Amino acid sequence: MMSAILVLVVSLVDLVDASAFQAPKVSRPAAQQKINSQLRVEIELAKSGTTARQKSSERGIVQIDQKRRALVDVRTAVTPAMTKQLVAIGGTLVFSSAEAESITAWVPLLQLERLAESPSIRAIEPAALALTNGSPANAKP
Repeated sequence: MMSAILVLVVSLVDLVDASAFQAPKVSRPAAQQKINSQLRVEIELAKSGTTARQKSSERGIVQIDQKRRALVDVRTAVTPAMTKQLVAIGGTLVFSSAEAESITAWVPLLQLERLAESPSIRAIEPAALALTNGSPANAKP
């Protein structure tokens, strides 16, 4: 049974051209390439006004609050100028680590692309969820 599944998986992999998945990212502007794909989906939903995935359980790993801000991890040098830039676009700092070159903040979805345009930003990703006993720490009972 296991070998049949492996053969099926290998056959499917042979049918898929990996460059087809990579091409769209390469064709995006440099700032958009810094933004995690799940965040980009949420940005597009916000731009279109779509409210199809309102429940946090339907959003996957992207946490979005009622103000349409995403909880993100910004990979950048932690400087007063970067902190000021985050606040200027409506962000709220949650945590920062100069050693890890990381800032966790709530940032308006529609400002993430603007933030990514900064040359010092290396990546913007959904913030990691803390888990307790296999459940998100902030989950409601």
